[in-house]
Amino acid sequence: MDRFRHLVLWDVGGVLLRLNYGQFYDEGARLSGRLTRGQFKDAYIGSRIDYRAMKGELDKAGFVSELRRILGRPVAEADAKKLLRLSLGRLYPPAIELKERAYRSEYPVGVLSNASQMVHEILKDDFPEAVETFSYENPSVFSYQVGAVKPEDAIYRAVPKFDEVTFIDDKVSYVRKAIDDFGWNGILFTPIIDKEEAIRAGHNDARKPGKNFSEAGSMEQLAEALNRFGISLL
Repeated sequence: MDRFRHLVLWDVGGVLLRLNYGQFYDEGARLSGRLTRGQFKDAYIGSRIDYRAMKGELDKAGFVSELRRILGRPVAEADAKKLLRLSLGRLYPPAIELKERAYRSEYPVGVLSNASQMVHEILKDDFPEAVETFSYENPSVFSYQVGAVKPEDAIYRAVPKFDEVTFIDDKVSYVRKAIDDFGWNGILFTPIIDKEEAIRAGHNDARKPGKNFSEAGSMEQLAEALNRFGISLL
């Protein structure tokens, strides 16, 4: 098979970014001036604000309004964005470098991310390496644009057809969906999982696929898994 027909598809948070929801919850509690860290975390997760924004049900104004309600105080869009940025943590350079290496090896690379409009803007401004696909022809799919989040069918269907797709994500239910329902290869990437990530609370089904599946607990294992699925990195 020609390399240009085998897509290497990357999740963003938990793979290309080392998330830090703990820092986000700490600062949210401080900003509220009335909630403990645990109370803010519970209120934030319980409101499903992340999920609704990722699905496109809350635009930026709606997200800010809901965050204002949770905090119990006025908050401007710029302040909300500054707070939300904390949850994104920092780039994970080894994965960024491997994505670039896949592209240099002449494979199309894409991103498939559960992300809100505001998070997408932050990614483009502050973490452009994470969302870089190197060509307008390579897929860049964000849930708020599709109106569906992983592991819902519609977001996977938004990825253009390739002869083969190898998908890398840090949530096993998302990987299993890709394998079982779409015939992709799937790699579960586990070294930098943030267990406090808000959406993880509702997407924690740990059943692993039985075929076309590999688990990578290190960058070395990720490179090996890509090789097993026919990705020959230069």
